[in-house]
Amino acid sequence: VLFLPRAYLNGGMMFSNLVLLAIALLSFWCFILLVNVRLKVHASFGDMGGKIYGRWFRTLINSSLVISQIGFSSAYIVFVSENLQAFVLAVTKCRTFIDIKYMILMQMVVFLPLSLYRNINNIQKLALIADLFIVLGLVYLYYYDILTLVNNHGIADIIQFNKDDWTLFIGTAIFTFEGIGLIIPIQSGMKDPQKFPRVLGVVMIAVTVVFISMGALS
Repeated sequence: VLFLPRAYLNGGMMFSNLVLLAIALLSFWCFILLVNVRLKVHASFGDMGGKIYGRWFRTLINSSLVISQIGFSSAYIVFVSENLQAFVLAVTKCRTFIDIKYMILMQMVVFLPLSLYRNINNIQKLALIADLFIVLGLVYLYYYDILTLVNNHGIADIIQFNKDDWTLFIGTAIFTFEGIGLIIPIQSGMKDPQKFPRVLGVVMIAVTVVFISMGALS
C-alpha cells in the first residue's frame, strides 16, 4: 500500500482507480477459483495441477510460484532497504550512510530463518505484530493526507491519465494483490475452510477500499 501514492502519480487518478478496481476483481475471481478447486482436491498448489492435468502442469505451477515469489520478495526487500536507509540518514542527520546492499544483508538475518517455517500457524504472532505496524502506518498516512488537504483548502490539480508513465502503474497494481501464494496455507489453517470464500470476499472489499482511498488521497 505504501507504493500506491507514487504509483497513482504515474497512472493518473481516473486510470489508476479503474485499473486497481479491475485488478482487484480479477484477483478475487482467481482466488475463488483456486479455493473451490482446493475444496475438492486436497493438495498443494503443484499437486492440484498434477492431479488434474499431469506432471507438466505441476512443474509449470511450481515454477510460476517460485518466479513470482522471488519477484515480490525482491521488491519488498529493496523497498524496505531504501526506507531503512532513509531512516538512518534522518536519525543521524545525514552523518551515517549505509549502502543498500548492507541493508539487504541485515534483512537476510531475519528473513532466512523465518523462511524455513512451512506451517503458517507457527508464525501467527509475528504476523500479528506485522499487521499492527501496517495499521499504524495506514493511520499515519491517512492522518497526514487529510491534514494536508485541509491545510491546502482542497486537492491540488490532478491528472486523470498520465500518458507518459501509465505503464508503470500496471505493474504496481498487479503487485498490490500478490497474496495468492498464501491462499492455500490460510485456508488450510482455518477451523472451517468452507467459510473461507465468504471471508475472502469481505477482506478483498476492505483491502480494495483501503488501496484506492490511500492512492487517491495521497
